[in-house]
Amino acid sequence: MAKQILIGIKKQYLNEMANYLMIYFPYKEEMCSYIDDWLGELYENKYPLVSKGMWSGIIDLKTHKLLNWKPEYGNLYLQAKVCDSGTYFLLDKDKKVICKIADYVPNCLIPEADDCKDYIRLKIKHNGVIENWSEEPTFPIL
Repeated sequence: MAKQILIGIKKQYLNEMANYLMIYFPYKEEMCSYIDDWLGELYENKYPLVSKGMWSGIIDLKTHKLLNWKPEYGNLYLQAKVCDSGTYFLLDKDKKVICKIADYVPNCLIPEADDCKDYIRLKIKHNGVIENWSEEPTFPIL
């Protein structure tokens, strides 16, 4: 795990400064899936937010909204076994990077922390709101 606070912020103020979380990880079909929220069927169209084998999204930590989600994607459940890969950036109100975590899933921040370990699981509504996002997420390894 590599963590780096990129601007002169004390660790205890990181949760006050962070407004967004950017997630970037390899999307491997054998380890990741989108399931239709309503029917439980595997979503087999083009995978939302995946480009050149990488999944990337920006989440507003206050509204729990995935900013780059389009309504036409509908309601989907994303499950990805990322095996401590990917990069996670905390961004300030101007979307400037204040902290970077690499090769470690920040389970205390990403939903369903109790059992996720190497997984990211997001219940995404058609409007981009992540239904299972914690009301009071904590910033791991601080």
